[in-house]
This record gives sequence, C-alpha cells and structure tokens, in this order.
Amino acid sequence: MSPWNDTILAATEGDARLRPLKKMRIQTQIMIAVTGILVIMLMIIYFLYAQTSDIVIRNNNQYAEETMRKFKLGLSQKVDETSQIMLNLAFDPFVQKFITQNDPALLYEMGKELDRKIISLKAGRKGFEDIVLIGTNGVRYSLNGGIEYVRQLETEILNSRDVYVSGLKKFNYGNNLQTNMVFAQNMNASEMNKAAGGTRIGYIAVIVNVKAMFFDNDVSDAEAGVGFYLIDRFGKVFPETNSPDITRSIGDYGSQPEGERKRGNSIGGVKGAVQIQKLDQIEASVLSFFPEETLLAVLNAVRTRSIVIVIAALVLMA
Repeated sequence: MSPWNDTILAATEGDARLRPLKKMRIQTQIMIAVTGILVIMLMIIYFLYAQTSDIVIRNNNQYAEETMRKFKLGLSQKVDETSQIMLNLAFDPFVQKFITQNDPALLYEMGKELDRKIISLKAGRKGFEDIVLIGTNGVRYSLNGGIEYVRQLETEILNSRDVYVSGLKKFNYGNNLQTNMVFAQNMNASEMNKAAGGTRIGYIAVIVNVKAMFFDNDVSDAEAGVGFYLIDRFGKVFPETNSPDITRSIGDYGSQPEGERKRGNSIGGVKGAVQIQKLDQIEASVLSFFPEETLLAVLNAVRTRSIVIVIAALVLMA
C-alpha cells in the first residue's frame, strides 16, 4: 500500500472517531471543548502548585536547620554564661565569708553589700530572676524571695556532683506566674576560707526566666505550633500552645529515642516541618515546628485566584 493510501486511511479512521462528536449539537461540542480546556488548565495549575510547594518546603527545611543551629548556639552560650556566673559567685571570698557567717548583725550588713554586688551582676543581663544562697549553718539569702522554690529541689541539688539543672518550673514572682529553670551547684570552702577547712559550706542557685533568657521575642502566643519549643527531661514544654494536642505531641517528641527524633512531618495532627535536637547541657531538647499551612498560605491564595481567573475566562469564552 502506498504512503498516499496510508494517509487517506488514517484520515478516514480519524474522521470515523470524530463522527459521534460531529453528530452532537454545536453547543454541546463547544461545552465539551471548554471542559477539556478547563481540565487541562487546572491540571497545569495543580502541577505548578505541587512543584512550587516542594521548593518552598525544601527551602524552609534548609532555613529551619540554620535557624535551629543559631538558636541552639545562642541557648548554649547563655547556659555557659549562667554556669560561669554561678561558679564565680560560689568561689567569691565575700560570698564564702557571708555564707559561713554566724553573727546576725554582721550578716545583716553583709547582706546589703551582697544585694549591691548581685544587682550589679544582673544589670544588662536578661532572664536572671533570682540568686539564692543556702548555707549548711542555716544562713539563707535570696535577692527576690525564691528560697522556698529552691528548697523544693534541695535533695536533687545536694546529690548532684556537677551543675544541677531543674526541669521547667512555674514560680510566682510579683504576682506573675512564669516558667523558670533552676541552676544550682554545691559550694565548697576555698583555700582562703581556712575556718571551713575545705568542706561543703552550702549551695548556690540561680533562677532564670525561660522566656526572657532563651526566647526573647521569638515566642508565638497566638498561632498554634509556630516556632521553637523547649522540652525538658520530664516532657514539659515551653511555650505551651493554644492547642493541648500540639503541646502533648511536642512533649512526646522529647521522649523519643535519639535515632527517631531528628525530623517528622506532623504534630498533633497538624502537618508541617518538624526538627528536634538534644541539649545535653540542660538535659532538654529544642524543637522547631512550622505548619505547612503557614508555609504555603501565600501560595494557596495565588492558586485559588488562578483557578478563579481560569474558570471565569473559560465561562466568558463559552
């Protein structure tokens, strides 16, 4: 058979396939054509949206990793600063003399000098809520009245060989219930304090405001789940979200084995980018969560407008 005959045969077969369509009313044919165009356009929009969504989420994951690294570094620096301040005070000759003093009158005068020293130390540093000294001879000192809060943790502090760090604790300061952490360490007499003979003379504790020290203005009180979270070794979470399910799920992440807690894709049923890293210094973890709905909010609006424009244009064309 010649090529010319093949062409005629193909045209005949194509015409046969289109014959049912040609038998339809012209309006029906137009509607079928418009519907086909509409489906194709919607598929293109959906494909572009899916591709763009993947790019946005992938870029956000890279951004979240970098932000997490910076957040963790900043938190570690503040923990180191707190530990260093506590260590310096613990071996300060004046502080050692104060905590081993037995003369009430002299304690009163020394207490005023200690107030000035600690207030000067706190100046310009965010989050230092209180500094507490408790001596083995019964001496008690607190800048802002947090002795009883610290005494609740005394057994754990005394049994700690290194710097003790509590979990997240809610204390009431100035009629304001806030989330705090307690750093503490035992105090041994320095060589200059010959009277104590190098024995344990008490302990020092620093109470820090978690929000002011570690989060500054990064805490989101409104939108459920967005941002960074601190999870202590008991599964308590700061900040608490407006959604109990999200808060509970974040706490559960902190108790997962190390190999299973690097990254997830949902919290409390809310889909999003989840990353978590351990903070050995304070026996806690830091978690970042960015809901997918938040990441794609602008993209969703563009997709909706595109669909509306395509449908309107095709209706007018029809």
